[in-house]
Amino acid sequence: GHHLPVLSTAVGKAQAAFWTSEQIDELLRRHPLQATTPNTITDVGRLKAELAEIARRGWAFDNEEYESGVKCVAAPVYDYSRRVRGAITVSAPSSRMTEQRVRDQIVPVVKAAALQLSHHLGYEPGPQS
Repeated sequence: GHHLPVLSTAVGKAQAAFWTSEQIDELLRRHPLQATTPNTITDVGRLKAELAEIARRGWAFDNEEYESGVKCVAAPVYDYSRRVRGAITVSAPSSRMTEQRVRDQIVPVVKAAALQLSHHLGYEPGPQS
């Protein structure tokens, strides 16, 4: 295995969306945003806005941000204390990840799998989940 840039992958963004601002800022100090593809987000403001959107909707998308020709969808996995402990992801060639397929097929399946795994970790959604 090897390490991937957390903020350029769907699985990383699905987790980082629930970090504190201080944790994100510390990561950015240690590892400034660097483009690995033309789609990599390198603007801190844009990245933070995307992380807020991910937290709101409950899933992340990597639009060829880490590797050209590959798109990914990920959803966070929660534990019994409602903390994000990981994420589950699906990656595929960009040609198989059309916008409609992502929205209608992949996102619902990934979110359901993440919720099922979260339940195994003792997660129970609250009234605002």
